[in-house]
Amino acid sequence: MASANLEEDDRDELNFGKLFVRTFSSSSPPDNKREAQWKIERLNLLNIANLCIKNVIDSALKLGRAISDEYFEPFQQFFVVLESILRHGLKMKRNILGHRKDYWGPLEALEQAAPESSEIVKSVQNLPNIRTNHGKGRAWVRLAIMQKKLAEYIMILVESKDLLREWYEPHAVLMQEEGTVISGLLVGINIIDCNFDLKGDSLDAWSSVLDLSLYLKDGNYLEKPPENKKNEEQSDGSELSVLIDQKTYLEEVNRNLSSTVNTLQAKLKNMKMTNDDLSTQLTSCTEQIVQLMQERDILQDANNQMNEVSARKLQLAQADIDVERETYQKSREGLNDMYNVIRKQLDTEIQLRKETEKELELARSMKEESEVAMRLLEKDIHDKQDTLISLRRQLEDVKKLNLELHNKLQVSESSSKNHMSKWTELEEKCAKMTSRTKEVEKSLSEALAKKTAAENMVDQLNNKVVDSESERTALDTNLKIERDWRTSLQEESIKDKEKVAAMQVELKQLETLKKEYQVLHEKYVGLKKSYSEQEMALVEMGSHLSNSQQKVEEMKEVTQSMKDMKWAEDRDALHCQQCNQPFSLARRKHHCRNCGGIFCNSCSDYTMPLPSSAKPVRVCDACYTALLQRYQR
Repeated sequence: MASANLEEDDRDELNFGKLFVRTFSSSSPPDNKREAQWKIERLNLLNIANLCIKNVIDSALKLGRAISDEYFEPFQQFFVVLESILRHGLKMKRNILGHRKDYWGPLEALEQAAPESSEIVKSVQNLPNIRTNHGKGRAWVRLAIMQKKLAEYIMILVESKDLLREWYEPHAVLMQEEGTVISGLLVGINIIDCNFDLKGDSLDAWSSVLDLSLYLKDGNYLEKPPENKKNEEQSDGSELSVLIDQKTYLEEVNRNLSSTVNTLQAKLKNMKMTNDDLSTQLTSCTEQIVQLMQERDILQDANNQMNEVSARKLQLAQADIDVERETYQKSREGLNDMYNVIRKQLDTEIQLRKETEKELELARSMKEESEVAMRLLEKDIHDKQDTLISLRRQLEDVKKLNLELHNKLQVSESSSKNHMSKWTELEEKCAKMTSRTKEVEKSLSEALAKKTAAENMVDQLNNKVVDSESERTALDTNLKIERDWRTSLQEESIKDKEKVAAMQVELKQLETLKKEYQVLHEKYVGLKKSYSEQEMALVEMGSHLSNSQQKVEEMKEVTQSMKDMKWAEDRDALHCQQCNQPFSLARRKHHCRNCGGIFCNSCSDYTMPLPSSAKPVRVCDACYTALLQRYQR
């Protein structure tokens, strides 16, 4: 069994170039050898991708186009081939770990050309069990298949050559025409509904085996140059058997399609029946809703009337409460005014008392100052008396200074008289101060009497306040009675609210009926969508059938041309069949691989790919124009 392991290292990549064994002459340059080798690799990848996608679609159609298992064998083969296509021709990128080759970079850079792919990139980056770039690339491929946008993204990637040049070599599959063909083949995967679990097993260490024995039969049958007539007949027979097998396969596909069409038609009939039932149920529901709406209107009118009655009662009760509150507030305001007047009188009396106390303190300070002055005067008198005694003693001794002393005596007597007059004035002031203090004491006694009277007034006012509080308690009892009446009204309103709640419950039931109707309508819309999707699938299958029919016709034409082809012998050909020039050492013979004729180099200069060979081969000018017209169709 031919198989190849897919591992993380670049050494374990699938080498599809070894599927075709080619021989090159030593005279051909190495660049041509490399280009031919790369071309063989691309063709091998294209052929195996075609066979693998076909196998996936066939197996999915057998299972009903819904696959939820990632380990489904055809899908495993498909993931291996697709990863080999994405890794073919990748450039070496330098990072922290050294030179690496991974295809997560171009898939992540696809956001520049297709912004809608950013959702897949973000969801891949948020996956917890994926850490390497290889795992991210595999998760991206699986998410794109689940969204049915893999072919679209690969097509955008192939068309944006500037983005690909940064990541791929010029000989890569995605950089050549084979990339567009592969993106077209991937469109067929969109008919499969996939649902993979990406949070289960880790895709970082994912590995699988590609079984090439499923696709390669009897060795390299794509290109076998004819050796003799017996080999040609055997190859024709094998090709005819292959065509017959393909025809039987197409017939089976047609049968499967017809069976699916029949089942879809039966489902359509069932859907129509269910739609009719739903429409009848809908009409009955609408009638019930109309009746319930009428009942709701009647209940709403009754509820409005009851609300109006309760509102009127509440307004009357509120008016009575407002009147009683106003009377209470007025009586309270009168009491407050009386209390404020008495409080002001008390404040004025307290201020007067403070002023009198201040005046008393001033009088006491003046009296103390006068006493200090009297003491000083007494001291002066005693001193002067001492001086008089000394002078009298000195009179006897000093008679010459008698006149001066006499004058001084007179001056001192005059000053003593002045002092005596001042003393009398101070005594008068003291008498006045004593009289004033007596008057202040009288005013104090009067203030105290007034204070006692004010305290009596305060007691009277407190008595009045007590009376007012008793009145307030009476009013509180009245208020309690009114509150009880109000609570009874509130209970009535609560009963009304309960009735309203019951009506609201009925309304909610109506809304649930409405929601059920909407759910039924959504189901109807979903069934309609599924019907349209099935119609689209049928259209796609029809297009695939038409393409397969075209391929069968082309294969028939090819087999017919191969039957008509006769391989000319070298010894019989002396002239070129087109220009009739004789062959020589300079003008050599060349066989046309399509018609089998012998031509010169100038008349068979073109090369074209034929069904019998994967590589372009030499054809004559006439066959070249015919093949071009066939391929352009």
